[in-house]
Amino acid sequence: MGDLFEYLKWRGDMRFEDSLFTEVDGLILSAFSYINPPPELQKKKKYTIADLNEAMNRLPLVEQKKSIRNDNDLKLLKVLAGSIRFGQIRILAFTERIDSENESQFAAYSLQLCKNKTAVVYRGTDHTLTGWKEDFNMSFLEKIPSQVQALEWLQETAAHKGSLYLCGHSKGGNLAVYAATTCSRDIASRIADVYNYDGPGFSTAFVKQPSYQDMLPRLHTLVPESSIVGILFVHEEPYEFVQSKNMGIAQHEPYSWKVLGGSVIRSSNSTNPDMNFALQNWLGSMTNTQRKEVVERLFGLLQESDASNLEDIAKLKTVLAAGRQYNTYSEQEKALLADAIKAFRIAVTNSFKKKK
Repeated sequence: MGDLFEYLKWRGDMRFEDSLFTEVDGLILSAFSYINPPPELQKKKKYTIADLNEAMNRLPLVEQKKSIRNDNDLKLLKVLAGSIRFGQIRILAFTERIDSENESQFAAYSLQLCKNKTAVVYRGTDHTLTGWKEDFNMSFLEKIPSQVQALEWLQETAAHKGSLYLCGHSKGGNLAVYAATTCSRDIASRIADVYNYDGPGFSTAFVKQPSYQDMLPRLHTLVPESSIVGILFVHEEPYEFVQSKNMGIAQHEPYSWKVLGGSVIRSSNSTNPDMNFALQNWLGSMTNTQRKEVVERLFGLLQESDASNLEDIAKLKTVLAAGRQYNTYSEQEKALLADAIKAFRIAVTNSFKKKK
């Protein structure tokens, strides 16, 4: 029993031409998607993961840190670059787009695994408030900007022949499923598998669409035992619980997932069913209009500050600015937030009563 690094020791010497694409391959590429290629490579049309690692090593450490999500990313990049399986994967395209005005955060890779296999890998939410605001917008919008971009990215990647594998972690998993279930029939027929690693679902109406139903046999959704993100909204496909070395919300981290061979180790059920039940009930207690108003008011508290990412939220100046903004809210707006908090507390309380 190990993690994705153990998998790389076991399977890293086998090329994709000679072996199947596994769910651990998808998990690894989803973690890899959080790495930004150095600027010198982004100007090139095609380069390999080994090239990316060499370019990254030429950067000062402070610049490397700006290109990754956490220190495990640099470790992963080094191991991937040195492996037969991943080192010579060709990076066909990469994009990162953050649009605060349109509340959109999108990043993706197109990777040529071998001659007839291409992976489309979508990044999850980053540390920017723009990315988190877009995530919250899922609760009331029919579609968010990054989902539209995800479909466009798949359409562009489909110009390369062969089988297509879609994957992503967190919001990236949602984007992978969205693109796979809204693309043309020609592209859909080439999709071998879609892997959603602890990404949220969709509305009931969306998952009932014929295109979604047709893709169901190829949709694979894995969520950790204490999942919060992955159990949000509706999943028509049966999601499977997996084991993690971490506890609580920290299980969302893909590096913590337990791996054996080519599979992520399954768990019998959720270790946090009460919270899962509470979240679903809480969201169900509000209309789309109410959800939108709550999200707008919550993020509105940060608009008057200089906060741009999660790290800024805890700063004193951000807290003070949020307090000043809250004081400008009308009594009706304050009551809206208070009611949402109360509804959440009631949902949690009822979920535990239900257990008893």
